Amino acid sequence: MHIELEQKGSIQALATVLENTAARDGVNGIIVFACDKNGFEPENVDSIFQKCPVPLMGGIFPGIIHEKETLETGTIVIGISQKPEISIIKGMSDPDTDFLHPLSEIFKIDDIPETILVFADGFASRISSFINAMFINIGLERNILGGGAGSLSLTKKPCIISNEGLLEDASIIGLLDTQSTVNISHGWHTIKGPFKVTEADRNVIKTINWMPAFNIYREVIREHSGQYITPDNFSRIAMSYPFGVSRMCNDPVVRDPVMVDEAGALTCVGEIMEGAFVNILHGNPQSLIKASGQLSTCTPGFSLGENSVGLVIDCISRALFLKDKFEHELKALHLPDIPLLGFLSFGEIATQEKQSLEFHNKTTVLSILEEL
Repeated sequence: MHIELEQKGSIQALATVLENTAARDGVNGIIVFACDKNGFEPENVDSIFQKCPVPLMGGIFPGIIHEKETLETGTIVIGISQKPEISIIKGMSDPDTDFLHPLSEIFKIDDIPETILVFADGFASRISSFINAMFINIGLERNILGGGAGSLSLTKKPCIISNEGLLEDASIIGLLDTQSTVNISHGWHTIKGPFKVTEADRNVIKTINWMPAFNIYREVIREHSGQYITPDNFSRIAMSYPFGVSRMCNDPVVRDPVMVDEAGALTCVGEIMEGAFVNILHGNPQSLIKASGQLSTCTPGFSLGENSVGLVIDCISRALFLKDKFEHELKALHLPDIPLLGFLSFGEIATQEKQSLEFHNKTTVLSILEEL
């Protein structure tokens, strides 16, 4: 792998580093992590991406990670030696989009590589349905990882990088000929539940136990902390109290509530099925950092070589929650023998110990990739 960090975030710098990376001997594919503050828009970068002579995939994120640093401007460009098979799925929020058929076409090849990298528009409302369709088509025999792209402005806009240019409401899938491991942890713990989701519409929980979802949520937080959450202070308090969707034999899948409406419905990053059972979780900086620190040693039977890289996908809401302590999380994740790269995401996509494939929130994913 060839790794370039460009910290200016300018369009000209992007064009130069992409051109130089694609021209290197042995580079047959490129992965890009770019910062939202770079200001990349279709009108100023599409022609650059369309000229890329090798398969290209990536996303625009609130921040990128390089070793122990989080950067809010700049771009990481990774040149890989094996040509990846790349596919694009559009209409990620359209209720009529059929994910099963196009995914069956992608995965019908005889020799599917071990690692599948996925970037999705983090504000698409059907990411969980898309992930479920991936599970139906490919199961758990491959390592699938990735995350949601987007902007901290919470405005939906083109954020998926491809040879077509910047795309909105889309996902991009890359089949990578690499060995890999995937490990997941979050550090959130149940304070009350389970509760039944009695009415939901994709990523919006309307009622819990047949009552407006916000009523139940607000009362649990008041009992636990003495804080009275309102629509005005919702963002500040809710970041400490995600939902945990119950899963058999696994830690709960975290769902991040980001908005409450006048009817008391809670909008989450990622779908929650009607009929699901959820707990209300809580954590503190110590529990989150401790959970992340346990990931770096979770690579049994996997030897690190000179072509290895650590890929960390860390939720933007963890960074906002930890504030200046987020650097301690990166130090806990640091792998001294290989480069550590990654991005801050709106939701994390990962297989979990060959037992489940999920779209996570407020979670850290650490993968080791090694080119064959």
